[in-house]
Order: sequence, then C-alpha cells, then structure tokens
Amino acid sequence: MSKISLTKEINEIKNQLAYAKNIGFFFGAGTSCALNIPNIDTLTKVIEGDLAGDLKKNFSLIKNDLALTITDRQVNIEDILNQTRRIREITGESDKDYIKVTGKCAKELDKEICTQIYDKIFE
Repeated sequence: MSKISLTKEINEIKNQLAYAKNIGFFFGAGTSCALNIPNIDTLTKVIEGDLAGDLKKNFSLIKNDLALTITDRQVNIEDILNQTRRIREITGESDKDYIKVTGKCAKELDKEICTQIYDKIFE
C-alpha cells in the first residue's frame, strides 16, 4: 500500500469516527493479560482464595455442584456467578435454599464476587 493510499484510508476512518454515535471495539483473547488484567481463570482462583467464612462455603457448594454438570472444562467465576444469580431467582432471595445455599446468602455472595472482580480489575 502506498503512502498516499494509507493516508487516504486513515483520513476516511477519521471522518467515519468523527460522526459515529456508538463505537465498539473487538479485542481478541489474551488482550486483558497483556494489559495486566486477570483472565477468567485467574479471577476464579484469586476470588476463591480471598473469600472466607460463609461466603467461601457457599462459593464452594456452588462450584462443586456445577462441577457435576460441567465436566469438559474447569468451572469458572462466570459459571459460579450465573448459578448464584439463578439461586437468587428461584429462592426469591429468601431463606429458601438450593444446594444448601439460601437466596439471602446467594445475594450476599453475588455482591461480594462483583466487588472483588471490580477491585481486581481496577487495582
């Protein structure tokens, strides 16, 4: 590509971006690691290690239950968070439980996981 063509292409992109209302970017796998942002496996391990007491117990109950159905890969924080939210939904965030995790405890665990993800990413 010649210098003139490249300059023309750059100017075209600049013009398109100047009038765009919504701009999206698609980054490939590994981008977060290159920026020292933990990937999903690292987040799972770090968050599990940082939890204590009932939060850790409930995290483990959910993780172990999911491991019975997710057999082709490791259960990750996304799986655990999704299941935690299902438990909140089916129990109405009450004292009712699913796999010995109450809806109230699931709500607390959900909040703690999200707080820790935020803290780990924006440290």
